[in-house]
Amino acid sequence: MILYLLSSSLCLLAAFGFYKGWLENERMPRFKRAYLLGSLFFSLLAPVLPLDFSLHPEQASTLVGRGITGLQTLTELPAKSASPAPDGVEVPFWWWLYGSVTAVMLLRFGRNLYLLGRQIATNPRQAYGRATLVLLPEATLPYTFLHYLFVSETAYRRGEIEPELFTHELAHVRQRHSLDVLLIEFLRCLAPFHPVLGWMKQAMQLNHEFLADEAVNKTHGARTQYQQLLLSKLTLTPGMALSSTFSFGTTKQRFLMMTKTTSRPKAGLLSTAAAFLFGGMLLLLGIRTAAQTPQTPPRVKAVQPRPSSETDVQKMERLYGDKLVALPGVNVERKKFSELSAQEKPWVRLIPPLPRQRPTEAQLSDWKNSRKFGLWIDGKRVPNSRLNDFRPADFDNYSVSKLEKNAINYGKHYFQVDLMTQAAYTAYRKEREQSPFLVLVPPTKTR
Repeated sequence: MILYLLSSSLCLLAAFGFYKGWLENERMPRFKRAYLLGSLFFSLLAPVLPLDFSLHPEQASTLVGRGITGLQTLTELPAKSASPAPDGVEVPFWWWLYGSVTAVMLLRFGRNLYLLGRQIATNPRQAYGRATLVLLPEATLPYTFLHYLFVSETAYRRGEIEPELFTHELAHVRQRHSLDVLLIEFLRCLAPFHPVLGWMKQAMQLNHEFLADEAVNKTHGARTQYQQLLLSKLTLTPGMALSSTFSFGTTKQRFLMMTKTTSRPKAGLLSTAAAFLFGGMLLLLGIRTAAQTPQTPPRVKAVQPRPSSETDVQKMERLYGDKLVALPGVNVERKKFSELSAQEKPWVRLIPPLPRQRPTEAQLSDWKNSRKFGLWIDGKRVPNSRLNDFRPADFDNYSVSKLEKNAINYGKHYFQVDLMTQAAYTAYRKEREQSPFLVLVPPTKTR
């Protein structure tokens, strides 16, 4: 989760930085709206896309984590099971803080929606082109929410609302600017401490005004008269939160934008640069994914085993005399330790049980990528989405292995992940204590 938040935040910061430096002061409002919305969706989705620009290895790796890590000598006894992790996990303070602030933001968001809904339900309404007029008893600037256009009933009945203001607000309705505001406000509720989202909201709403001003100038053609009208309305009360209101906090920027022009070559160059920016971020995310690919452990040079001492053999006889020992050969046979010859007993080794090791939050997040990882939990093949139901503390052992190119599932995924839950690991350790894994490892014959 932390890795996702970091990647998403960096993507959004880079995209907004490009917007502020190169796009904000250009007169290309439709592209800027698409760019800002695209930046939001890109930063949310790109970090979880199944990207991998690394080359998959030609050879299979040895098993990581679950393979046999070594052989114990005869004097080594089975390791005692570690104390199980406590069932209750203390929630960190910052999670409580995040939850509290998010709850307050969601309540505020819901309250604003409720107030708008109440205004719509309790005041007279009538159709007006593609919009629905909501006639308010108080004097106010016109503002819109979804397809509702809120105006003063007195001013409307007297014909005191200028056609330019209607054109401006109808542009908000026609282009559905309220949906952009709802999206960014909801994201701000989920990420209340993210400063870029606040800046993005301001940039979106300012660009909405550019789009509405453009519609007015195209329809009426009297730019100077429209600017004087804007100045005359500066003292009126603005609309409610979440609405597309006739705001004048950025009047100077709007006036400047009305006089600007952006040539087609420059617009094409900026559009191409934006595409390269998103492509570069995708490439960096793919390299980050490749960098997290489980690495094959180095091969260890085989060492000629040495027989155990007579004292060790006696201890092993006492501890494991009635336990079965796996004998070497293609067809594995087993024989009790007590039934082995005096020459064979010193060459018996005890394979240690798998250690308790838990995955990290970042590993669980990566393993959700079904195009790269095949997932087994407690020996059963399961969909990668099942990891959404687990936390790292739910597992006590894991292993990751790379597939050979001739493997049956190669191409469907390139790594196999095996996870053991706490219950399965506890049962496994109990079984290993009752039936230890003993093998006979005879010395290698030398010529």
